[in-house]
Amino acid sequence: IISGRLDTLRLRAYAREYIALGYISMHYRNLKIQYLNKGDIKKKTLVTKFISFLANTLIDKNNTQKTGRVYTERVREKSVINYWIKMLLSGALTSAGIKDNKKQLKKYHKKRNKLHVPEIPEVEF
Repeated sequence: IISGRLDTLRLRAYAREYIALGYISMHYRNLKIQYLNKGDIKKKTLVTKFISFLANTLIDKNNTQKTGRVYTERVREKSVINYWIKMLLSGALTSAGIKDNKKQLKKYHKKRNKLHVPEIPEVEF
């Protein structure tokens, strides 16, 4: 993230032993991002400039009303902090329009059926 202003961040989710599901309300303005290379973050190539341009074109620059879906699977060998961060990132990506809310819900139902875990109740937001 190069610039932007986060006005509100509200996350409400059920985080169970294997999966988490809920909603996020992330209101922001004037978002501008830049794609970085993993090896050299200071080096700007034609590819990284193109990806940054494409991302800034496709991602909503302002979000004042949209609510995103939070869905993530827990890696039980890692800490609960890792789980919380994954929940936050999952919601941030759906709120920004990078991931689709319906796809997140579809993944949840597929994983829930595979693990044979009880349904997570709908979160009041």
